[in-house]
Amino acid sequence: MTPGVYLVYAKNGTYVGQSKQIQGRVANHKDWNPRSPIKGFIKYKILEVVKDEQLRLKREQYWIDKLKPTLN
Repeated sequence: MTPGVYLVYAKNGTYVGQSKQIQGRVANHKDWNPRSPIKGFIKYKILEVVKDEQLRLKREQYWIDKLKPTLN
């Protein structure tokens, strides 16, 4: 599994997230969850691989600020 920051493309917008296991986290987005802001999951893209958890949080915020995803 890949640690890092990812971008989800969904029917209702985009979402930037981070995880120590991106593929597993993205699979959770695909499952129906009534509290999730992500509806109609389409695809995802790994923005960058980041192993260190503290750095991963900082890089997630960097990508949120840069891309301005609509679902964050």
